[in-house]
Amino acid sequence: MIKAPGKITAFSLYDPLPVFRREFILPKRVNSAIITVVSPSFACYYINGKAITDDLFISPISNYCKLMWYNRYDVKSLLNEGVNTVSVIAGNGFFNEPFATAWDYDTSPWRDLPQFALSLCADGQEILFSDESWRVSKEVSPIIYSHLRSGEHYDARITTEWMNCGYDDSDWDAPKVKEIDKSVRFLETKCQPVREVETLYPVSIIKTDGGYLVDFGKNMSGYVEITVKEERGKEILFRYCEEIDDKLRPKYAYVFYHESLPDEKVGRYNMMETRFYPDSPFHLNKLIASGGEDTFKPRFSYHGFRYVEIQGLTSAPDSDSIKAHFIHQDIKRTAEFSSGDEILNFIYTAGIRSTQSNTFWSLTDCPTREKLGWTNDAASTCEQILINFDVKPLFEKWFEDLKVDMREDGSLPGIIPSNGWGDDWGPVCDSLLFELPYRT
Repeated sequence: MIKAPGKITAFSLYDPLPVFRREFILPKRVNSAIITVVSPSFACYYINGKAITDDLFISPISNYCKLMWYNRYDVKSLLNEGVNTVSVIAGNGFFNEPFATAWDYDTSPWRDLPQFALSLCADGQEILFSDESWRVSKEVSPIIYSHLRSGEHYDARITTEWMNCGYDDSDWDAPKVKEIDKSVRFLETKCQPVREVETLYPVSIIKTDGGYLVDFGKNMSGYVEITVKEERGKEILFRYCEEIDDKLRPKYAYVFYHESLPDEKVGRYNMMETRFYPDSPFHLNKLIASGGEDTFKPRFSYHGFRYVEIQGLTSAPDSDSIKAHFIHQDIKRTAEFSSGDEILNFIYTAGIRSTQSNTFWSLTDCPTREKLGWTNDAASTCEQILINFDVKPLFEKWFEDLKVDMREDGSLPGIIPSNGWGDDWGPVCDSLLFELPYRT
């Protein structure tokens, strides 16, 4: 693996993602070219300024101390005879979460700086790999803050000319090479990727006291893409939520029972102010305008939402300039249901969208607060998912994660992949070990 020099730091709202680049010469056109990548912190890969794939959030999540997944892509069409440039933006993901939450990812045993490994083979010969000959910089990164759970900030004033051949990177740093423990297993990703599977456009855009409230009509997991032209340096904020109140204000609180309250009482915990997200933003994206026409969507963060409140625009966004991308594992439908009862049809459709929104390299509990693979949730719903979706490849991937996280006594953590949090949840979670293969 290669990473930027330095050490992990405390939480900061200014923490640019590192960008890497490497130029190389291809003396002749090739008949085949395969790139193999592994990025526990997620990464985006480009050749001569073009993305190598439409896949998102690569590589898959896992217990990085025990198992890492790698991806392979055919990149022959992106290579030129002569000088070529490979560039990479490395994210944080679950790998480098600096803020404290109830699930202790800031103290995960694998926590480290964003990193990746890469090998490019042409006509069966390795012609490029990730080593200290690459160059890395954080100063020229337009993504100045990014975390999977909390959001992403993008400074459009910073260009991405470093993706192109001929860029002068002489003042960049040499990356640090990190050796991976020999006990870590590497497996090729065979399940369906995470992608932008559906695009939705606004059903309404309403002026409010907070800015402009955009309603996309349906709940989903994903993010908003927008094209704007605003004064250089102006900050535009995007707040995602699933509900609004009667005054058209976003509602961020979750309602649930708590041991400190009488059984008949319900506790409300605002995720922006309590132990769930005490130090970081919650579902907040930011665009700093360049002064020209800017198009923005996050690369390393996603949200659970129907509504987005946009602050900082001088006028209402045009309905053609903003859209929502429903992102999830690209699993195909294998069943349909309809009846003469509208309520039943609504419940079924809501269940389908809920399932899709919670396929993110595992079966997650929610695309909002946690994004974690709770085993008890999966055990209770895996039969339904197998009926409605071609999900077996994802289950096979997840079962490998399950095997490496199993304890010596056969018990499972409450979440898989696990960072060590969530032991002793008992049979309600351990049952996935039997339920998943049985239903599959």
